[in-house]
Amino acid sequence: MGCLSSTESVEEPPKQPVFSWDRDDRPDPKDYTISEQDGTVCGRKPGTINGQQFIIENCKNSSIYIYDHSAMVTIDRCENCTIFIAPIKGSVFIRNCKNLKCAIACQQFRSRDCQKIETFLYCQTQPIIESSTGMKFACFQYYYPELEEQFKLAGLSVYNNTWSTIHDFTPVEQSENWSLIPQSVTLEQHVPRPTSEEFADINVKFESELSVVPFTQQKRAVKSDQNCLIVFFDNNKSKCKEFLKELAKITDYCIIQTKEIKMEPEDVERIFKKERFRELSTQGSVVGLELSGESVIMKCEEVLKEMNVSLNDIFLSNNDASAKNDVAAFYNYIDMMMST
Repeated sequence: MGCLSSTESVEEPPKQPVFSWDRDDRPDPKDYTISEQDGTVCGRKPGTINGQQFIIENCKNSSIYIYDHSAMVTIDRCENCTIFIAPIKGSVFIRNCKNLKCAIACQQFRSRDCQKIETFLYCQTQPIIESSTGMKFACFQYYYPELEEQFKLAGLSVYNNTWSTIHDFTPVEQSENWSLIPQSVTLEQHVPRPTSEEFADINVKFESELSVVPFTQQKRAVKSDQNCLIVFFDNNKSKCKEFLKELAKITDYCIIQTKEIKMEPEDVERIFKKERFRELSTQGSVVGLELSGESVIMKCEEVLKEMNVSLNDIFLSNNDASAKNDVAAFYNYIDMMMST
């Protein structure tokens, strides 16, 4: 009589949970911390932080260069240092520091209990200082090949820089805790190229026309009272930098302020008065530039023609009389959207 064979199933033991603190690929905090430096040149190169949080603490007389995007950065108890920090997706907190010269790009800037911090700043929201004195600010101007992509990875538009709209939580009567860095002071003087061999292959440039972030005047006085608003819709947004470069070749102008924002079609039609723009606004965000300079509208038209960009695809103020209303309508809309 034959025998029947059977295969018995063997139960596997239950999998043990793997917690974040047990993972082999868990970031090592020391890789994302610079601490207790005195008289050194140090930092991190592109591709070494990749969106992690970073700490700078207890450093003196040092030059610190963070050439990669991060999630958040804290700078605590540092003195007499120069610091460069590439785009931060969230906040930079500077606390209990004094005599720093910085270049920082961030979503939010906060300082507390600081003295004499001078910053060339990109900040997407209103910069905030608290219990701080001798704070000075200028517009962030910087270039190296990886920087533009780092802005994108941090979720920051290079056109949304509010570097000069400082809010002081602890103002002092008849005194100012902050001011603007004189335009005669350049970022290259302020935070010079790193001198160590470690950063020799990073191709840093300081020329304004190469800067990833446009140089905006914002609260500074401008020479001309002729302004205009020009708005690039999504189909031509990539041509904005080329436009500014070409405009600089034929006229001496300045950028007052810039903004990139997603607008609702009905708001676009109401502000810009063209059905065609309503359709274009559905394709993505718009970039608005307030420009100032002699005959600036005519010069803009000249450059757009040379670039083969139709005025049917770009909003440009018709004349000096309407320009102020155009600027007010666009930026009042932005203020309203930011406050809701």
